[in-house]
Amino acid sequence: MFKRGLWILEYGFLLFGGLVAYALPLKLLRPGGRVLGRLLHAAARSRRKIALKNTRLVYGHERPELVRRSFESIGITILEMLRILLGRRDLLETTVIEGLENVFRARACGRPTMVITGHLGNWELFANAAALQGCLNSLVARPLDNPYLNGLLERLRKKYGNSVIYKKGALKLILRSLTSFLNVVIMIDQGVRRPEGVITDFLGRKAYTTRMPALLALKTGAAVFPGTIRRTPKGHIALIGPQLPLVRTGNSETDVTLNTALYARMLEERVAACPEEWLWIHKRWKRIPENEAVW
Repeated sequence: MFKRGLWILEYGFLLFGGLVAYALPLKLLRPGGRVLGRLLHAAARSRRKIALKNTRLVYGHERPELVRRSFESIGITILEMLRILLGRRDLLETTVIEGLENVFRARACGRPTMVITGHLGNWELFANAAALQGCLNSLVARPLDNPYLNGLLERLRKKYGNSVIYKKGALKLILRSLTSFLNVVIMIDQGVRRPEGVITDFLGRKAYTTRMPALLALKTGAAVFPGTIRRTPKGHIALIGPQLPLVRTGNSETDVTLNTALYARMLEERVAACPEEWLWIHKRWKRIPENEAVW
């Protein structure tokens, strides 16, 4: 009962934030988001501690300024997401997507496509902007614990024609999306259970990275593209890189490991270039004994 009440309270706060985000002039959205991020930084003590310990793992010492800026990015992302959810299209219209032609070209050749990405910049804006430019996506996601917030997030994700596939029992739906020429988008920067992952390097530490994109690419021959989004002074720019090579050695387990490592390295490079916009509050390096001791 208490948990349900807390969920409803969170939902109410988010709806209020949505009204603020909708009403704010666009030029004030980022300053407002930074204020929200600082409030979250102060209030979310456990997540702040995780973020600080993550920076210690990566850099050898805690980076409190980087963590504060990361929380500000989270605050901006929340307000941007709410603004889109409530119908404002200005953020979508100022988002530039470079490389979307790579996806369209592969489809024109009869290839199913996947974009691998992570929690960098406003990842939800990325998918909606691509949909508005004619690239409909199936987004592979985990549901939020709070069902009310998850309902809002699902509506946001579906607002411009995308669909959502939740990870539990996802394989059949993903294969159906690939054969229907819907672009499948998979986040690869969160820790997974050992049977679901491959140990790769990520920002200089060992981490479990989901093996799903590599398995799907090897099974279906799907073209895999790296994609991330970042903020610019005038809006957002999404970058979809050239198709990643598909390594085939003849050994299925080796193939999964090598391709997953390639995908992790791609995302690692983009996070390293813009670390303040990455989601440091997740235990990315969990289930690796040498890292577990830090948490």
